[in-house]
Parts: sequence; C-alpha cells; structure tokens
Amino acid sequence: MRFELPVLRRCCFCLPLRRGLLAWGYFKLLAIVVEVYFTITVLYLLFVGLAMFIGFHLILITLPLILLTLLCVDFIFTVIFLIAAHKKKHTLMEVYYYYLIILVSIIIVLSVLMSSLLLSARTNNVELQTTRIAVVISSFLYIFTHCYFLVLVRSAIKKIKDQNVTLRFVNNTGEIEVC
Repeated sequence: MRFELPVLRRCCFCLPLRRGLLAWGYFKLLAIVVEVYFTITVLYLLFVGLAMFIGFHLILITLPLILLTLLCVDFIFTVIFLIAAHKKKHTLMEVYYYYLIILVSIIIVLSVLMSSLLLSARTNNVELQTTRIAVVISSFLYIFTHCYFLVLVRSAIKKIKDQNVTLRFVNNTGEIEVC
C-alpha cells in the first residue's frame, strides 16, 4: 500500500514555507527556554523541599532530570534546524526531520499510555476529571501540531532539493553523423 504525504507550499496557510518554519523554530526555541526555566525551578523546589525530609523519593528527582535532558536535546536539534533553514542546507534539515519522526513516535506512545492511565482511574472529583480531559486533549493537539510540523519540514526539504537540482540540456543537433 502506497501512501504519499502532501507537499505544502505555505506554513499555516498564510506564511511562505521557509519563513513560517523559521518563525515556528524561533517560537519553539523560546518555548524550550521557558520550559527549561520551569523545570529547573521545579527541581530547585524539590531539592529544597526534600532537604527537610530524610527520606525522599528518587522518582521525584528523576522525572524532572529526564525532562531537562530531553529539553536540552530538543534545544540542540532546534538550533540545528534553524541553521539549516537559514542556510537552506537540506542535509541538516534531514537530520532534524529524522529526529522529529523519532520524537513524534515517542510522544504518540507516551501520550497513549498517559491518556489510558488517566482515563482508566475512577474518581468523583470534578476538577480532577476536567484536568484529565484537558491533559488528553492537549496531548493530542500536541501530536497534531508536531505531525503538521513534520509535513512542513518534509515539504521544505523537497523544495530545497528541487531548487538545488540544475537542469542540463544537451544539444545534439550540432553533431554531424558520418556514415
């Protein structure tokens, strides 16, 4: 079965593709920096809060550290993407494209697991129920936006590759055949 992704020419149906991807990349870079700040704040609060107690749970420290590591890796790949988009380097953009495929796959698996765990728990608390629904909806919106961004990056790679191909026509009419 053959499936072909569409090639898009505009980002968000209004911006040119490359400029829209650059804007998206800078927005993502800013969001990563803000998320790193909040994660470091949470780690600090956990260390201060856990310093008061003798026994602490390792999982409380491990999860923010894993998140911080993933955010740093995402920051590095986003910088690679921005360099590739500015310089129109399709090889660097392909590196980011494959990273994005792996990231979206991991996000899908984790979101499905998290959503199934959240929705399977039974509670009568209305605030907790609305929070669970909001988390599930936001995770699927996050997946949708990353899949859209994946298609945009693929379209940009194809566009850059098509621009780099030079057409050469050979004029054979000037040659005389001698029999």
